[in-house]
Amino acid sequence: MAFQSKDEPDRAFRDYTIALMYAPNFTDAYINRGQVRQSKNNLEGAIEDYNAALKLQPDAAGTYFARGTALQAKKDLDGAAADYSKAIGLDPTSARAFANRGVVRLLQHHDAEADQDFAKAFALEPGLKQEFEKFITETKRAREINRKNGNP
Repeated sequence: MAFQSKDEPDRAFRDYTIALMYAPNFTDAYINRGQVRQSKNNLEGAIEDYNAALKLQPDAAGTYFARGTALQAKKDLDGAAADYSKAIGLDPTSARAFANRGVVRLLQHHDAEADQDFAKAFALEPGLKQEFEKFITETKRAREINRKNGNP
């Protein structure tokens, strides 16, 4: 249906918008259009689409996860953490939700909670450890350097 690729985001956006004109309860179209908007850094638009999808399907863990990524990109860490928590509550096997919540918690300086989230994520999907390990190490190292230099 839509041209949702890196080469055709404008066509994909148009196709999803047209689909929603004819089928305003088409949850997947809102989610997909939100992803297109997010890929173009239209975070507010993406969040609007994810909100619309969640009104139609409030128990969709993947949509909470997607909205969490948009909120995280907006630097709304509290909102992102809440959405990742909701996604985990709906799908406790979502390693990515645990990992992303771990990132947010680490950025919020909640290291013990972040470490718990990362441990759970890596237990669920061991391959994630390699993906996130450098970020975790560098974030903690930078924080330690800042502390030594008198910065919070």
